[in-house]
Amino acid sequence: MIQTARAEIELIYGRETTVDSLSVLGQSSMMRYYQQMISYDPAEVVLENAEEDGIRTLIIQGDRDYQVRHETEFATYEQKLAKTPRVDLKLVHGLNHQMIYGESPSSPDEYFEPANVDIEAIRYMADWMNRK
Repeated sequence: MIQTARAEIELIYGRETTVDSLSVLGQSSMMRYYQQMISYDPAEVVLENAEEDGIRTLIIQGDRDYQVRHETEFATYEQKLAKTPRVDLKLVHGLNHQMIYGESPSSPDEYFEPANVDIEAIRYMADWMNRK
C-alpha cells in the first residue's frame, strides 16, 4: 500500500510512475484537486486580496497546532505578509488547530474531547474586528 501511495504521489506531480490512476490516495477525480494544491500558496492569495481589493485579513494560529505548523506555515506568513498593512498575524500560545487551549502536545484525540474555543482568542478576534 505504501509503495502504491508513493507511486500515486509521483503521478500527481506528473512524474514517470508505475500507476496511471489513484486508488490509495482517493479516487481519480481527486487528481485535479491534488495538482492544484501543489502550487497553491495561501499567503499569495491573502497578499493579492489585501493589495488589490483592500481586504483585511487576520491570520491567527495556535502554537500547539499539529496540522498547520507554526514553525513552517505561520513562519511563511510572517515572512511574506508581515509588512502588508491590511494583514495582521497573531500566534497564540497553547492553542491547537481548533483554537482550544492545552498544555500537552496536540493530537487527533483532542477532536473527540468536549472543549470550548479559548476566550482570549475570541476576545482578540472580536477586538480586531471592532477596531478595523
